[in-house]
Amino acid sequence: SQSSLRSIGSSRTRTSTNTKPQTSTTKSSSPPPKSSDKTTTMIAPITNVRRKNPLNPFATTKKSSLGKEDVSAGADTPFNPFAPKRNKKKDAAGSGSAVLKKKTAKTRKSFPNMKELVVFLQKQNNQQSSSSPSSPALSADTVEWTCRQIVEFMEAEPNVSSVQRDGARALHLLSLLDETDYEDEASLTCAGVEAILTAMENFPHDEALQKLACVAMEALTAWEENQAVILSKEYRIDDICVVMDRFSDNMALQVSALGIFHRLSWHPDAVDGDVAKRLANAIPFVVGLLKEHRDNVEIYNMGCSTLAKLTEDNPDSQLRLCEKPDQVGIRVAIDALHNGKFEDHPEIERAAMLILQHVASNPSLECKANIIRHGGMDCILDVLEEHSSIVATESSSNTTNSKAYSEGKLIMASALQTLANLSDSKLPDHDVIKQKMSVSV
Repeated sequence: SQSSLRSIGSSRTRTSTNTKPQTSTTKSSSPPPKSSDKTTTMIAPITNVRRKNPLNPFATTKKSSLGKEDVSAGADTPFNPFAPKRNKKKDAAGSGSAVLKKKTAKTRKSFPNMKELVVFLQKQNNQQSSSSPSSPALSADTVEWTCRQIVEFMEAEPNVSSVQRDGARALHLLSLLDETDYEDEASLTCAGVEAILTAMENFPHDEALQKLACVAMEALTAWEENQAVILSKEYRIDDICVVMDRFSDNMALQVSALGIFHRLSWHPDAVDGDVAKRLANAIPFVVGLLKEHRDNVEIYNMGCSTLAKLTEDNPDSQLRLCEKPDQVGIRVAIDALHNGKFEDHPEIERAAMLILQHVASNPSLECKANIIRHGGMDCILDVLEEHSSIVATESSSNTTNSKAYSEGKLIMASALQTLANLSDSKLPDHDVIKQKMSVSV
């Protein structure tokens, strides 16, 4: 059925994993570090995930516990669209392998209106969440046909807010469907993302629509093609920032918007000059969310990971993080390292340390001074001492392949590079930095 997909989008390969709320986000292979005179240490892989995203190893895949339940009642499935399990089993004769396929719903179903389409998708999600053996998976043809109808309904009535709300909800429900029965995986189309962005633009003050749109967009931006739709136009990123500012009390919207920026930061074009500057506009909103939720592990994990990626080799974003008033951006990163606050979550400590490492690499003395002024030096040394002890203990126990050992070494490498970046500057307390480094090491 590949020919039927020509106008709806290209195929994309995905895999599946599982996640645990409020403690961690995702795990995946990270992009290779760039060659530079400074050491770049990638953020700790996030454990217990359901899906690997080769583009973004830190994407939250499980539905947030901060208010998204009303988006799809009864659907407690992570954002994992169209990831088939290809269970191959050799036959008795050993002559080859056969793909074990699920029973599929192969008939195309046309819907008279968007309401009935949403009901159909809700029923599919409820059957999936109940693990009913009689519920068939949707075929590739049905998935693409359903997606086409959603977009057509939204385009036919662009000025009807109820249709646009239902369209955003339908695209989200479609993305929640876990497994389909086809060999070549197909992503949701860029047309669906365009339809959601248009709805957000046409109804800027409709809070319910904006929330549903952000929740759906967080799921859809798992695909690089859909990320490119947002990054291609400058005002799209600014629109999301405006929505976060306008509906600052809507937690589901805020967390979903953070998830969108989180994934966009890992797009290959995010390092491009123009695109990087656009994404830098999101930094104050990410920092604001971290400031308001200092004890929330999920938000801090995603937020610090986003800031770490946005500030990597990006002087503009590094300066943006140190902006007044009170350099709140650099302070939230230091706060993550303060007094072992997240010592049970080394992925957050690694992300926060990377933020300081990147900011300390900025040629501006003001950036380096901000780290020291707000107590960053003491926090860096405390973390270095803590993980030095962990690494030594694991090494003496011959458990150098343990998670604590590997994470400790990476955090230590980032901490030492941060100190090196700070000591290379000609600050008034240059000698103090050197002295503290020698004592710690």
